[in-house]
Amino acid sequence: SLTPGKRNLGGVPFHVIDPKENGNRACIVLAGGKLAGVSEEAHGIPVNREAKAFHFLHAYGYGKKGETCAKYIVRYANGNSVEIPVICEVNTGSWWGGAKT
Repeated sequence: SLTPGKRNLGGVPFHVIDPKENGNRACIVLAGGKLAGVSEEAHGIPVNREAKAFHFLHAYGYGKKGETCAKYIVRYANGNSVEIPVICEVNTGSWWGGAKT
C-alpha cells in the first residue's frame, strides 16, 4: 500500500522507488521468522556524502512487540561505526498493518 513517488511520511520527505522503473526492485527484504531462503543481511549500501541525519523507512514481518527485529550498522568514512537497533512496534510497525501506535 506504499505508493511510489515523493511522499511525506511522519514529517520526513521520502522518494519511494517505483519497481516498474527499477528492474522490479523497490526494497530490501531480509530473512526472519518464517521467511526462509533470503539473506539475513544486506552489506555495502553506499551513501558517499555528508549527512546531518539518516531516516530509515522500514517495517518488520515476523517479530514480537518489544523485541529487536533488526539493526543497522552505520560505518563512517573515518572508521567509526554505530549500531542502531530496531524494536518491533517501538521503532517500526508490521508491514501488514503499519504502526500500532
